[in-house]
Amino acid sequence: MKKGQIWVSAALYIALGIIVITVVLSAGLPLINKIQAKNTLLQTKKVMYQLDETARGVMLQGAGSKIKTFVEIKKGELTIDPITDNKKRIIWTSLSKYNPGIEEGATITEGDLEIKNIKKGSEYEVSIILDLTGFLGDAGLRYDGEETKKTIMGSYNLVIEHVRKIESEGGQYLNIREV
Repeated sequence: MKKGQIWVSAALYIALGIIVITVVLSAGLPLINKIQAKNTLLQTKKVMYQLDETARGVMLQGAGSKIKTFVEIKKGELTIDPITDNKKRIIWTSLSKYNPGIEEGATITEGDLEIKNIKKGSEYEVSIILDLTGFLGDAGLRYDGEETKKTIMGSYNLVIEHVRKIESEGGQYLNIREV
């Protein structure tokens, strides 16, 4: 074999290797992204169950009780919403190019969570809704003492506390605030 033939063979093998890697990546990346979208949904469901369990525990312990909890929202946003439609809800919403494994337009109820998947254009809007209205009854839901909608993203150390208002103000509420 001549030196020229060796170089041509080496170049062909390198080109073939690059083509194989490109084909594998182009086929594998969408699958990886779908798995990642599903994993994000599963992790966020855990966070929402944790918030539900903590909120219920605090309210059942009585006024003055507090529990610290760590919340990490890796993708999307978490909204504490005590005002829309007179409901007391905590809602996680995220947009993704990939379906996380829930039928389009479906609403799935898992315990106290309601999971929705809506196709908007080329993306999927996935939301997990924790409706505390029935559990809280007349008690309110607030973020940092304010009865307004609050959206958070990222990592937070939160305190969830049961607050009883002064008698002249009446009532009680579940307060969520940063540490």
